[in-house]
Amino acid sequence: MAGKATTSYPIEFFDQETLLRHFSEYVLHDLVTHTPSTAAFDKQIANSLIQSCFYPRQHNPLTTNTALQEYRQWLVWKTKITRTQADSPFHLCFQLHSPSSSQIDNWQIQFLVASKQDPSLKLALADYWTMNQFTKTGVHKDFGKDFETNLLLNLGYAARMYPKLWQGLETWWLYLNSCCIQCLKRC
Repeated sequence: MAGKATTSYPIEFFDQETLLRHFSEYVLHDLVTHTPSTAAFDKQIANSLIQSCFYPRQHNPLTTNTALQEYRQWLVWKTKITRTQADSPFHLCFQLHSPSSSQIDNWQIQFLVASKQDPSLKLALADYWTMNQFTKTGVHKDFGKDFETNLLLNLGYAARMYPKLWQGLETWWLYLNSCCIQCLKRC
């Protein structure tokens, strides 16, 4: 450094991915924790693990046996999802769409997959289920040959972690055969 009497060591930079991940997590946490909540949303998450996470100061420390049991269930599910996500060539994603002002209670979750190789490559699962077999073959090149198996396992694990996701999956049941549905429920 110019004008400094002592020799300085070279400046060390953090790994780009780690720094970006930390920044993203911080910004997301700050955004979620400082976003005002509606009474309708608070009613939906009442007495759930989500409520405990959304309002940590009101609910921590969670010391009841029920809370410990919920945590253990959550940890088992999280471990399964993490393991499945680690082996899969894609990430399962959910995107929450806010309702129009005329339909204030019509929130929607869009299910997506994003390639681990190229995170900008995303596919809405509603589009996937309506594709013909030839087009699906092209998708398998980007998202892995066992795409449907990994997808169904990930959806099943996620829905077991948060059972209300089953409601969002019900709209797809028109496209899935009964074998796939049974696979989802067993996972």
